[in-house]
Amino acid sequence: MKRAAKASVLLLPLFLVLLTSCSGLQQVSEDIANSAPPATPPRILETKKLHKWDNDNNRYSAGLSFVLIVQRGFSNELEIMEDNSPIPRQNSSDPLDASRTVYRIEDVSHDTNLGTTKSEIVILPKVVAGGGPPHGTKHTYSLREHSINPKFKGTPEENSGPTSLTVVAIRDGAVIESFDPPPANSTNVTLSWRVRDCKQVKVFVADNIEFSNQVASGFSDVLEDSKNIQFSGTSVYTLRAYNARRQVIETSQPTSPPAPLCPQNPGGQPQSFTFCVTCPGDYETEWTQVACTEAEAEQIVQHYNANCTVKSGPCPP
Repeated sequence: MKRAAKASVLLLPLFLVLLTSCSGLQQVSEDIANSAPPATPPRILETKKLHKWDNDNNRYSAGLSFVLIVQRGFSNELEIMEDNSPIPRQNSSDPLDASRTVYRIEDVSHDTNLGTTKSEIVILPKVVAGGGPPHGTKHTYSLREHSINPKFKGTPEENSGPTSLTVVAIRDGAVIESFDPPPANSTNVTLSWRVRDCKQVKVFVADNIEFSNQVASGFSDVLEDSKNIQFSGTSVYTLRAYNARRQVIETSQPTSPPAPLCPQNPGGQPQSFTFCVTCPGDYETEWTQVACTEAEAEQIVQHYNANCTVKSGPCPP
């Protein structure tokens, strides 16, 4: 009996300590909530794995995960939606995660002076056959902030937003269906071309750009056009096509090509070679170049990307 009494005496201070700790944590939580600001539209400070074009409100992805760096009011809650439906937080033990879009938060930082919280949010789109949504699939992602301050409960300051962006999945590269070379020694040249799944086309005479055309919003299933060029002498005409993820395919046509163009190749024709171009800031772009040899193709790609690293093969997903 004496031992039991002694044990009770020892446990009582421990219980009081735990009770005091829980009470202290609750007080801290209440202080944070009471100091939280009213909700304002969240700010997207930066994106990763998304491509942006001037004069186009869309963002373009490979259909896989992408990252949003978001700033909101200090400790306020953030609601994330896809096409107006709430996105659940990732739960690795939930088998439903493989059949729906989910998100996870990888980094959170607070600035008490500015009264803000910054989060790195990874959006993982729904997985379908082939690893991602079909080519051209479009989704709108919305962010809405909710104030945790009880004094804003039931007021307009409790909710804000949404801040939205539209993401288009680009799974296919541009395809050059035709590019007609002019006759040799022409003075008045009409170049014509037809490209599929294209965002932008550039035409060069030698190394000088003569024409550039960009689809204002979205991408074009078929981009077909022609350009009249005044030129005297023999030269090389180049068509460079970009898909919306800035993957590049290029072909060149000389005005008086040798026959065959590439005697070392089967059929004497050039071949397509794909490279991964990594530029300062870890910006990666796939570049497909048509040339006689891989070494020649790599030299051309390196010429247009002087400060970048060029590696044979496609970029990793």
